Amino acid sequence: MSEIAERLWAEYEGFCKRDLAEHAIVDARFAENPLVTGAPRIRFYAGYPLHVEKGVCVGTLCLLDTRPRELTTREHQLLRDLGQLVAQELKDGWALTGRSGSRATTDKLAE
Repeated sequence: MSEIAERLWAEYEGFCKRDLAEHAIVDARFAENPLVTGAPRIRFYAGYPLHVEKGVCVGTLCLLDTRPRELTTREHQLLRDLGQLVAQELKDGWALTGRSGSRATTDKLAE
């Protein structure tokens, strides 16, 4: 991974470990993140953790925007539903290969 890609991943990872920041610039968890203070100036973040088996989170389905937003109850539910579908697709794909989620994750990270 290039140095730039590693830096961007580390900065995005700060967002993707959280579930919601509707006003990132005033949220203490994100206010100092370089993606908030500089380009692209993220102002909204919502995410759903992708669990492929108990205790194994392989990532987060993330929504980002440069404008503050507020999700409605329905939009929160849609994000959860979509996240659950993505997680299930990952599980199903790994089941076809005969690997568990944690083993498949380890294999993918090693590549």
